[in-house]
Amino acid sequence: MTRQEEIVQRIVSKIDSAIDDFNEGIPSVQREIDSEIRLLIKSLDMNGKFIKNSVQNIRLLSKLRSKIESIVLNDSYKKKVEQFAQTFNTVATLQNLYFTSLDKRFTPNKILGAIKEDAISATVRSLTEGGINANLTSGIEDILRTYIRNGGEYVDLVDRMKTFISGNNNVPGYLTRYARQVTIDSIQQYNAAYNHAISAELDYEWYMYIGSNITTTRDFCDKMTKKKYFHKSEIPEILKGRIDGQQVRINPKTDLWYGAYEDTSEKNFNDRRGGYQCRHQIYAVASTIVPIELKQAI
Repeated sequence: MTRQEEIVQRIVSKIDSAIDDFNEGIPSVQREIDSEIRLLIKSLDMNGKFIKNSVQNIRLLSKLRSKIESIVLNDSYKKKVEQFAQTFNTVATLQNLYFTSLDKRFTPNKILGAIKEDAISATVRSLTEGGINANLTSGIEDILRTYIRNGGEYVDLVDRMKTFISGNNNVPGYLTRYARQVTIDSIQQYNAAYNHAISAELDYEWYMYIGSNITTTRDFCDKMTKKKYFHKSEIPEILKGRIDGQQVRINPKTDLWYGAYEDTSEKNFNDRRGGYQCRHQIYAVASTIVPIELKQAI
């Protein structure tokens, strides 16, 4: 393993551990939310087994938001968000180390700092009041509001709330899905954008596709990690799902592989990579480490 590959492995490991550490405690938060919401809706004004469309019930909606905020956005959770945000700084340091070892021309510039600060700010917003209220809280409010306005059955409301908040055997709870998507996409997209900004400035031609493959890894990423090295001239064919003579199944709605961002193009492929919640990265590499048979094929 080259020094550059060792640094990349450190970056991948740091990102994976930060994502897993943050999301580890989310299911317990969901259980607490579910418990508190059950207590809250027990005070609903009822007409037999049906929920009344009453002033008392409508006022209950205003209590719901503060209740959820007190559960999710406590000091412990905010500390976890702060720790996750620190990962962006660690990744930047390792990225700088990677490119310094790769190319003497590299010097960190103000653009890289701006990319980092913007990514941290957007991530913190998504994981705190703005994102939680706009997604989790609003989702719970909408369910309760619908049952109040339509006079729904109480038992159905309890089941609907439990499925939305805590999930079931087939689907994880909403906060689990939301937090995982935000943490994966935010740090991975930041790492890719930081990497791409440097690679574009230094005008590299060879790249490697690297990262962790898990049971849910999409076919595109599986084939790209096996391919590992690619030349920038291969990107048009890769975008068509043709990887070393093998065809990845294409979504007819996007003309891209399933799971890809719909706006993935030749210009932003290094940022978009495999698509939603992709845990792989594309790194510029010196042509000297690319197997000679691959260079000869290009």
